[in-house]
Amino acid sequence: MAQRSFGNKSTIKKLNTVADYLSFYTRALPDRFRLNYFDAFAGTGEIPHGDSLPLFEGMADLATVIEGSARKSLKIPLPFDRYFFSDVKRSHVIELNNLKDEFPKLAPRIHIRSGDANQLVNDYCQQEITSNDRTVFFLDPYGNQVQWSTIRAISETSGSDLWYLFPAGLGVVRQLSSKATVREEAENSLNQLFGDNSWYEAFTAPAEQLDWIDQSDDQRRKIATADAVTRFMIKKMKTIFKGIVLDDWLPLGKQGGHWYSLIFACSNQSNPARELAGRVARDIMRRK
Repeated sequence: MAQRSFGNKSTIKKLNTVADYLSFYTRALPDRFRLNYFDAFAGTGEIPHGDSLPLFEGMADLATVIEGSARKSLKIPLPFDRYFFSDVKRSHVIELNNLKDEFPKLAPRIHIRSGDANQLVNDYCQQEITSNDRTVFFLDPYGNQVQWSTIRAISETSGSDLWYLFPAGLGVVRQLSSKATVREEAENSLNQLFGDNSWYEAFTAPAEQLDWIDQSDDQRRKIATADAVTRFMIKKMKTIFKGIVLDDWLPLGKQGGHWYSLIFACSNQSNPARELAGRVARDIMRRK
């Protein structure tokens, strides 16, 4: 059964962006490194395709499907040394294990993991990465599942690249009402997403500073847009990544909406490595 998606055009653009980068990555890095790909929200390997997607996961098999990120990564010309695919849903993990039968030559390189993506990525960063490892991470959550601690863990590795589908519109802007109020559970989610509560000051403003609204009943109002939220996250990521975090991002969403932002970061401190990674990632995004 295919997993859910938020729109065919944006989904294809997202998947092709990452796949193009993976193809570059395995060609560009020297043989002395062990190359790893970690897809932390791998789903099932298939995604519904079509402008009118099913509203419920149980209806997903009614839609035409396209190749998901896991399957596309296994089809790049020069393979990675190790593939890590994880998902929290048991049914998705079962489907991911079937990829070993579909790609028998790569089966010994494929590692399927079940559990919370944040814990799995943190464990990998702290326990499995050596100085000889180079890893591309792809974080493609349904919403606000990625915690700031996970982004930090990746940033603290010595040779990792990150593609992060950041839920700027759906996961952040929509959580704030026009009067700058936010439900308790949404506030907790945003605190985990950004690592602290600094987002509130950034995404709201005192009513007296906004001439275009009625100031009679509230002290603050929402000023957040998906673009502004993305810039805020990029600024925060730059404080922890020692390599590069691109100011460019790929806005994605259904029917022209800006729901997500595909962000690229590199933890490698080597000037040639980070400059090459940033240039290629930027060029790929601009072609989409």
